[in-house]
Amino acid sequence: MYRLIYVTVAIVMMIGISCRRDYYEYDFGKPVFIKDSVDKDLPQYSEQGFNTFGSYYNSGFWVSVNELYSSPCIARTLGDSLCISFRGAYNREERMDLKLLITGITYKNANELTALDNRRFDLSNSNVVLKINDDTIKNLSGRFIFKRARHLIINNKFTGAVLSGTFEIKGLVLNEPVHFQKGRFDIIIKKQDFYEGSLDF
Repeated sequence: MYRLIYVTVAIVMMIGISCRRDYYEYDFGKPVFIKDSVDKDLPQYSEQGFNTFGSYYNSGFWVSVNELYSSPCIARTLGDSLCISFRGAYNREERMDLKLLITGITYKNANELTALDNRRFDLSNSNVVLKINDDTIKNLSGRFIFKRARHLIINNKFTGAVLSGTFEIKGLVLNEPVHFQKGRFDIIIKKQDFYEGSLDF
């Protein structure tokens, strides 16, 4: 009887350790791409820190791709502005980065990114600039919504920020129309992926 109890306890502990390990592996920023049940080219919307993003883009789609970048998103401050770079690929083949610049936000580290919680940005305002790679999107309209922003705590230590939300973007790049539809993101900005004034926008 006691032997059976010991065996049962050991099995439960092994399962618990295994689940704990898997949880930490995913929480450390390993992307988890779960297809949307309707828009199957895109990741489903989540607020779990799956470290993915995507949207329909013109006649195709644009998503985070694990093989291209060690970190799909990085953030940095540039003077009086915050820049977040979403590093993905068009149709999973052609590298394509979307860079969001918001003036009037001067965070010093990833810990402060939680101030974006429940913030909505109207892209027609002059305090928001968007680029595809190095080309500015002009005649910009749409919205960028941070539905949730929270700390990522692992082993009782702050390791980064989880940002989740949605976006819709319209504009012109080199006089050609561009359109991001049904955009969603659930990204992790790790401490080491937040820079201060070290890179150009």
